Amino acid sequence: MTAIERDAVNAVGTAAYAQFEGVYSDWARFYAGAANLAALDIEGQVLVARDHSGAILGAVGYFGPGTPRPECFAPNTAVIRMLAVAPKARGGGIGRALTDACIERAKADGAPTISLHTSPAMAVALAMYQRVGFREVRTLPDRFGVPYAVYQRELN
Repeated sequence: MTAIERDAVNAVGTAAYAQFEGVYSDWARFYAGAANLAALDIEGQVLVARDHSGAILGAVGYFGPGTPRPECFAPNTAVIRMLAVAPKARGGGIGRALTDACIERAKADGAPTISLHTSPAMAVALAMYQRVGFREVRTLPDRFGVPYAVYQRELN
């Protein structure tokens, strides 16, 4: 990923997560993660969605089985992290396309399952994940004052 692409991915992350200011108790720390979405490309892969001109409209971190991940995820599962879609591009299926790309990559990697964690505060994303077959498997301690859970989808 070039420096320009990293900057564009990070800009999508900050724009996408800005709507949650005031929801998270430690906003500065939460937002710092969104502002560094491109760093997920170090241990995983950042997948991007582009418009016809090549501008990045969305990004997501994908981690195959066995790659480093938070302890809440099993080592043999693939993991989706920090799905972000630019506000101007929402409603066009970009989040779903990025999720589908992660699912296909996980199948190709031989993962038995794909997992993610999210919060009811992220209602639109959570509903989309549930529509594509993710089911809650475990609640997690609150993150920055917001409830979270692990969601998983079987890959057959």
